[in-house]
Amino acid sequence: MRELVKVARGLAQSSSRIEDAFWEKRLDGVVQSLLAASDDQTLQLALDRLQDLEPEVYAEILYAIEASVECTKWMEADQEYDVLLFAMPILAWSQRQDAIPCGMVSDSLIADLQALLTTLVFAKGTRITLTNYMLCPQQIRGHYHFLYDLAQQLRPVAVAGQSVMHLGVPVPGKIDASPGIRFVVGAAATPRGEAIFCWQNIRGHARLADKFQVDEPEIEGWQTEVDKLLQALFPDCAVRSVMPDAFFAGARTAAHLIRPFSVYACLDYLIASGIAMDSLTAVIAPVLGELHHEYRISLICTKTGEVLHGIIWSLANNESAGMPVISEIQAILHECGITRMVVLGNIHDLEPDSETEYASCLFPNLEGKMVKKSRMSDFKELSGYLH
Repeated sequence: MRELVKVARGLAQSSSRIEDAFWEKRLDGVVQSLLAASDDQTLQLALDRLQDLEPEVYAEILYAIEASVECTKWMEADQEYDVLLFAMPILAWSQRQDAIPCGMVSDSLIADLQALLTTLVFAKGTRITLTNYMLCPQQIRGHYHFLYDLAQQLRPVAVAGQSVMHLGVPVPGKIDASPGIRFVVGAAATPRGEAIFCWQNIRGHARLADKFQVDEPEIEGWQTEVDKLLQALFPDCAVRSVMPDAFFAGARTAAHLIRPFSVYACLDYLIASGIAMDSLTAVIAPVLGELHHEYRISLICTKTGEVLHGIIWSLANNESAGMPVISEIQAILHECGITRMVVLGNIHDLEPDSETEYASCLFPNLEGKMVKKSRMSDFKELSGYLH
């Protein structure tokens, strides 16, 4: 780890592009050797130690890891290709967390997605391949070597233009029902130096915000067409596709978007179940400790004090709790018609011996106690309420 930190510190302190290139080459070499050795522990230990103490050095190591995983090259018939590991994030919400599917995806659906990606997302001439497996955040969080190995397997398949690759590496971790994010993972190959995504050719703009806000018909059409395909795969869920992107950028975007999406979807469900928004009180509580770094939002029947439903609003690693987050949550709730809101002080973690599945069901009541949410079987459920 000492060499990793030393080289990253040199890059963070560099004063020119020439010096940058010197340190980047050495940092990439150290990181790639650790990835090839499946040494996630050293990488994660360095990140954990540096995140607060030396954030600039932390950022250089994280960027080097992500670049080494995502960006590779492949030579085929005297032509060098840039190959990018990308993610197609999917946001899903259901009143039953175990209703959100994960795992194998049919070849026919993969073929349909591949056709839409080719037409609406990637630049002309880009060759893409998709894996036939949906991953959840818990299966990829910190498992850098798994993604690195996957990218190595995908390189020749993408260059060959094969539409689907059946997953040939063991999937780490376990399926995590919360948050409701899923990833279809693939690789895109293009001759070196050529555009990969269509937005690189849309009037010359390539800023991150443009990818999600432009009015181009191709990008607008992506979400419409893909969401139609996903309804069959997520029959009891609210579902929304997110514009595909480089793997880690797509994962961060999905982690940000799942929060308001879950609030809207949960409130839509309650409305469809016959519950008026003016009959509810929202309780917002930060749960900040060693095990959790998030807000828990309870939707409570004002008359009975019963917790009808709850939403987990996770905070990013570099995101601080406080008024900006609370104000964002309150604005969404108010937009949906909830006017009674209670903001509690910090709850210093849940019971340390609580199982993850149980802990995810706990939400604050009006007294600030963490309680299990009610069963919604007492309310009339409408079929297709989220569509």
